Amino acid sequence: MAFPGGKRDPEDADLDATALRETEEELGIPRSHLRLLGRLAAVPTATSLFTLNPIVAEVLPGVAPNPAAEEVAELISLPLEGFFLDRVPYQAVDLGRYRSPIFHFEAGAMYGATAHVMLELLELYAAVCGLALPEPELTSRVPWQ
Repeated sequence: MAFPGGKRDPEDADLDATALRETEEELGIPRSHLRLLGRLAAVPTATSLFTLNPIVAEVLPGVAPNPAAEEVAELISLPLEGFFLDRVPYQAVDLGRYRSPIFHFEAGAMYGATAHVMLELLELYAAVCGLALPEPELTSRVPWQ
């Protein structure tokens, strides 16, 4: 489970351009219908030498995604409020130095670097909207093992 993204191509002016291109390629949302909002913290991945550089964008009104079948098996769409209303089961594994979040959807679980990006986005949204993110249910089950 992942957000749109990929490696920077030589023709990409910067990582913002990469994010716009990848969103257009994977979700079929034209870059002209995306408004960049900002960047989240870089997240190293445990399974590769890559670091995720999350970039947040608003999809302008009136645009529907048209996912590329070779890139996207299933598109999950729900308002961020759903996380704050307990509509998305939220767990975490205590790894000693930090807790690693796990979000459960009908299509499967989101964990690892992608879930860390989601958690930062939710924390930012909570701060802006004056909300409190529910505490995760602690689990000892590590989904990536």
